[in-house]
Amino acid sequence: MKWNSPKTITVIILLAAVIGFLLGYGVFKPNQGAVASINGQKISKQQLYDVMVKSNGEEALNSLISKKLVELETSKQKIVISDEELQNELQKYYDNYGGQAGFNEALAANGYTLEEFKQEIVNELSIRKNLEPQITITDEELKTYFEENKTLFTAEGQEANFEASKDEVREALLQTKLEEEYSTWIDNLYQQYSVKNYLKD
Repeated sequence: MKWNSPKTITVIILLAAVIGFLLGYGVFKPNQGAVASINGQKISKQQLYDVMVKSNGEEALNSLISKKLVELETSKQKIVISDEELQNELQKYYDNYGGQAGFNEALAANGYTLEEFKQEIVNELSIRKNLEPQITITDEELKTYFEENKTLFTAEGQEANFEASKDEVREALLQTKLEEEYSTWIDNLYQQYSVKNYLKD
């Protein structure tokens, strides 16, 4: 997954919308207060809570737990995300949307703020800075990856050129390896930290 792709942004926004509703609306503090009524018959917060937990609650909670684990481990390892790093990553998103204005419009259309999105970027950069030192990429791997994915690195009508595309190939392969390492890493963090999931209890 390329973290600054439009598809990734959509996934992040949708998940954030679910989490934001669950937390911001107070759904995780269920009571008998009504959230809607039809001909005087009320739908309670408790009913809404039960439905949302069944449909999205597990995924939303797992996302929150994972982000907290990343935050704790990043602090433990004394890893810092600088303002410059954050801004550089933001610029990639701006470029994908034709500029900052276009990107901000996309966020606003989905009820998502720039500050909220920055938090997502910090999370992704934290993951990368935790895992990247553990990853080794050889020239042979780069060449193999390039040969297997030439169309990704070659403009239409141009001849494939490994040396000219080497940096782009390295970044793409790194992203692939980060994804592969992430699952094992986050599972290990679940074991290292005291995680209690009350939805499962």
